[in-house]
Parts: sequence; C-alpha cells; structure tokens
Amino acid sequence: MSTDPSYHDSNALTRQVYQAMERAGIDAEAFMAELGLSPEAIEQRDRRTLHERIPHFWERLEQETGDTNIGLHVGRFLPTFGGEVLEYLFLSSMTFGEGLDRALRYQALLSGAAMGSLSLDGETASLTIDS
Repeated sequence: MSTDPSYHDSNALTRQVYQAMERAGIDAEAFMAELGLSPEAIEQRDRRTLHERIPHFWERLEQETGDTNIGLHVGRFLPTFGGEVLEYLFLSSMTFGEGLDRALRYQALLSGAAMGSLSLDGETASLTIDS
C-alpha cells in the first residue's frame, strides 16, 4: 500500500456518506465492516483512504443495494453543512462560482489524487476533475 499522501482521500466524505447511508435505511455499520472499517475508524477526522479504494466502495455499495444510482439516492441524505473547511469556503462566498474557485485551491484537503479546475468561456463554465 502506498504511503504517499497525494494518493489518499480525506475521511470527511466517507464519514458523511456513512451517516447518509444510515439515514437512507442501509445497514451502514455492517456494510463498512465488510470493507474492514469500524465505526471508530470512520469517525477519525485525520484518517485518509487510499484513493484507488473509492471506486471499489461505490461498486460494492451498488452490488449490496442493487441500486445503480445509489450515489444519487444516498446523496440526498448528506448533510447540508458538516463543518468541513471546503464547505465553509462555499458558504462564505458571494456566489457558487467564487466558492468553487476558492475550494479548488484547497482540494488537496479532500483528495490528493483528484485534481479539479474551473474554466470560464463567456457565459459557460466548465469544471474538469481529473483523477
């Protein structure tokens, strides 16, 4: 396993998805245990997950639930504000675009492997995420 922090993702999203899964009626604790994650590990704020494991998580959750749109269905149960730094950058900005621009400067807090960029062309904005 790589110890390079640039290929690891913050546990913040995992923690919020875990809570959203519970709200959606999914046995999140049992599911996470199958992946080798305890509730204590999920609550660790400084924990980072190897980036290449993230797609496996979503594939397993899709298999477990039989829902090909599980990300969207769990997503509606995510909290609107969890006190995370990147959320604050959006909420303290005058516009979503300003918040996104500010958040992209700190994206390594969330993931060292996925890099996003925002480009503007007149009235068209494009967000590119490269992992």
